[in-house]
This record gives sequence, C-alpha cells and structure tokens, in this order.
Amino acid sequence: MSSIHDRTSDCKQPPPLRWRLEALTQRGGYSKLRQFAIWSVMQIAPKYPWVLEMIACVQVAINDPSGEELRRLQASHGGAACAACLIGLKVSPASASAQLAAFECMRPDAYEAAYEASYHARECAGYHTWSDPAATSITGRPVLEASAAALGAQIDELDRLIDSCDLVEGNADQGSSKGDC
Repeated sequence: MSSIHDRTSDCKQPPPLRWRLEALTQRGGYSKLRQFAIWSVMQIAPKYPWVLEMIACVQVAINDPSGEELRRLQASHGGAACAACLIGLKVSPASASAQLAAFECMRPDAYEAAYEASYHARECAGYHTWSDPAATSITGRPVLEASAAALGAQIDELDRLIDSCDLVEGNADQGSSKGDC
C-alpha cells in the first residue's frame, strides 16, 4: 500500500486534490495514479521539450514491475533534480519546476509520484505566468489564476480517472476481471 502524507499538516496539496488521490489509492488504481502524474507533466511539457524526453524514459520504466528501472532513473537524474532545487528555482523557477515535476514521475511509489508531480506542475504553471511580463501584475493575480486553472484541470482529470475505476468495478460485479482499479 502506498504511504499517504500526514493529512493534518499537509499544505502542499489542497484537500480536494488530495482526497481524489487517496480515493484512487484506496481503489488500487496505481496505474491510474501513474497516468495522472504523467498527465500533469504533459500539461507543461510543450513549453519544455526536454521534459518529453524524461517522460518517455518514465513511460518505459513503469513497465518494470519490480520498480528497479524507476529507481535507476531516479538515481541517474538525482543530481539534475538537486541542481533544479538549489539553483534552478532561483534562476529559472518555471523551468526548474518542470524538471522537478518530470523527476517526481520517477518515484517508484505511484501515489507519491502523482502527489509530487502534480504539485510541481501547478507550480510551473504559476511560475510560467509570472515570467511573462505581459501577464504579471503587482498583486500576482495572474499567477494565482494560472495555478487555480491548473488545479481545476487536475481535479477534472482525477475525476475522470476515478469514474473509469468505478466503471471497471461495476463490470467486475458482473463477472469481469477487476484488474488495476
């Protein structure tokens, strides 16, 4: 079972998103959590083509049931992720957040991958707006709107994935194989 963050002190993910991630976890939707992590990153990937290369590696690695391939990927990209945290967030926060979102997809735990990748993808959306001089204002309102729009899209995607789990569960009651989720 995936480890779930301490719900009493969690300020990284808003409750509606966290509840949906937990609902997928409780349904055993590990491949759906992975899909969501990758989907979250793909929403920002067009602005950062090198992110597509990282996601392609993740999509190959998730087929290894032992998780060893994901751990190998994490180890090989760990230095770049550390640099993104230490330097990139100060110099180019949107690009660094995109890199961190892709890196988080490499986590062997599907819940953790979805949780962290979606967070960094939302941060990237906000930073990308902030770095656009035409979109910024003193209040930062466009940044908040971009982050809120990204959150809304993530919630809609999770609802879609949960609905697809419910359909599979409904078919399982009729004698079909339940499978993942």
